[in-house]
Amino acid sequence: MRKKTNQYTLVANDIETIKRKINNNNNIVAASKNPKDQCYSACTYIYQLFKKENVKLTFILLLYWEKKANDDVPMDHYVAVFDIDGYQFVVDPTIKQMVDKSKHVKNILNILNITKPNDKNIFYGEIEQWKKKMRHAIGSSKHTIRYREFETLRLAKITLDNHDHLSPEKFSGKSLKRNPLLSERSWFNSLTDKVTGV
Repeated sequence: MRKKTNQYTLVANDIETIKRKINNNNNIVAASKNPKDQCYSACTYIYQLFKKENVKLTFILLLYWEKKANDDVPMDHYVAVFDIDGYQFVVDPTIKQMVDKSKHVKNILNILNITKPNDKNIFYGEIEQWKKKMRHAIGSSKHTIRYREFETLRLAKITLDNHDHLSPEKFSGKSLKRNPLLSERSWFNSLTDKVTGV
């Protein structure tokens, strides 16, 4: 890790160090093995693990809604993001819970490749790889899926907690889909200057 001002700048060689530290943390590994409702806690453990070394992290809050007109209580998911030489490197310690929700578990296990013993149940990879895996895991045809990156995990949690009900038009995140459905776009017409399709 290279020191830049009071924070460390990560380089490609640091990826194995990140994986080793996370895979050796009992709290994170326990959350990855029993991931239901553990994504926020797991990200908190990651933050605490790297805060000691002044490594800057950002966090993604992903929300997804079923395709129902009155669905304003989304499911949520949190992941940690490292900046490595200008690339966003995602660590998703509880991705297995997304797989468990799928009807096509066997196929998705192969897609996600989460049965590899070295990585246990934790996803490590660039952000575009993570988006692709989440699209497969959630099933983008039946859901509206949006995500937003936050400077701190606390800010992501506050954004979610400040809404008893959060319909898609109230969450100014990016679409996880490459080609958002027309019905999804219509929900966000008022936010076209803030929302970018993926």
